[in-house]
Amino acid sequence: MNHTKKYVCIVCGYDGLVEPPYGKGGAVSDEICPCCCFQYGLDDYKYEDKKKAFLEWRAEWEHNGYPWFSTSTKPLDHWNPVRQLENVKKHFT
Repeated sequence: MNHTKKYVCIVCGYDGLVEPPYGKGGAVSDEICPCCCFQYGLDDYKYEDKKKAFLEWRAEWEHNGYPWFSTSTKPLDHWNPVRQLENVKKHFT
């Protein structure tokens, strides 16, 4: 049985990240979300307000029809990106 803790993507709500997006002291994971393709530490580096980076990336992802990014990590059979976004509200608001 795998007891590894999983973390939630701040952008899309995917709940399978291996590392927390930001650790103690603001350390960045550099992990790429397999769902929305946001890379912590890269796609947010130029933003003083990280929330703006998340909102802009999310809006673009939604505008493009919620595409799944990864070809090696597949979504669950009944994956619902709109329902997944509820994780953002639950964990980050």
